[in-house]
Formats: sequence, structure tokens, C-alpha cells
Amino acid sequence: MDGKDGQSVELPNWLLVSQSGSNNNDDDDGNSDEDEETNNQRRSTRATANATPQAVQLPPSSFKSGKTPKKRDDLPQDFVTRCDTCIGFIFGRREYDPMGKQSDTRMKAQCFICGARPDTYCFGCRRYLCFKPPTTGADKKITSKMPKHFVVHTPLLDSDRNTRARDDGSGGDFKIAKEYGQWTCYHQAHKKGWENFIKQHCGDIESLARGKRLRRASFG
Repeated sequence: MDGKDGQSVELPNWLLVSQSGSNNNDDDDGNSDEDEETNNQRRSTRATANATPQAVQLPPSSFKSGKTPKKRDDLPQDFVTRCDTCIGFIFGRREYDPMGKQSDTRMKAQCFICGARPDTYCFGCRRYLCFKPPTTGADKKITSKMPKHFVVHTPLLDSDRNTRARDDGSGGDFKIAKEYGQWTCYHQAHKKGWENFIKQHCGDIESLARGKRLRRASFG
């Protein structure tokens, strides 16, 4: 089994079967201790390759206070601020400890926007949010007013990585491509946070698009 850069993987000593208790170099089948050791290495290598990888550790994007409101009425101001500034990081299906007793149980709760019961969760604003069109159990009074799609007006660059000026007289400073996607409760919940983030970092985003290095290491 090869590691990074073609280097061999060194197996831990406990994977090797000791034959120190035997005075003979050959077993009853005529196989040497060296052959048996090699076979054990191969079996251990296969077992390691087939093992489930450990969970990837990601950095925390919020704090757990135990006070996240379950209803949308009379929200405390600190929670509103947390939601308004959240950009949806980190987001995904929430699960129980995969090594625990509830590993096969789906972790679901009421969507903060529409009231359905998704298993997708934002670890930033700490809200369950649907990442697909509203399903059974959603509040139709809310979902009936939600748009079905979103559109992004993405500026186009020329071969020199400059914005392409409009030449059709339709107004605006540069040409754009309209790119569409599906609107969900996840998008609804983070729209304000995205708008604020883009306003703060539009210069950095433009610099990256033009192949320029940023003065600071990352967005912050």
C-alpha cells in the first residue's frame, strides 16, 4: 500500500504476529515464519483500507448556548443579529454520533422558516433549514409567498480579465450572465448575511477574479 509521494505505509508493530514461541522456522504446512508475517501484513493492510474513515474535524462557526428559540415569535435581539450576519457556514445534514447508540436514527427538527421537518442544519446560526422545495408539513401561508428560483447577475470578463463593457445600449456598466438556481429556506434564511458579506468583500472577490493576490490571507 502506498502513501503520499509514493512512500510506503509503515504498519504498526501490533499488526505483526510473533512466532517467538516456536523453535522451528517452518510451520506444519511447510510455510516459513516470514511467509506468515507477510500474509498478516496483507490482511491488516486490507482491513485498514476497508475501514470507515474518521469524521473530518471542521472549525466551529458559532457557540452553543442552549437558548436558540424554537419559534419565530418574539425573537431576542442577539439571536436576530446572529441570523442576519450568518452566511450559511457550515451547512449539511445533522447526525448523531456515528459510533453512538442512535447512529441509525435520523436527526430532524422543525424548519425555522417553513415549519417542515428537515434533517439539514446550519451550524452557524444553529437553525434547521430546508435545502429543497417545501414538503409536507410546511406552512403554506409562508411557502406560497416564497419565490421558486433565484438569479445571480455574474459579471463577464474579457481575455485580459477586465469586465466587458456593454455595447447594446441597455444600460449598466458591464455585461453580465444571468445564472439561475432553486430557492429554498436555506437561501431565505441567509439572504441578508450574503448581501452584507458581498458588500464588505466585493473588492476582494473582484481581485480574485482578475488573478490578483489579496493583501490579507483570507476573507475576514
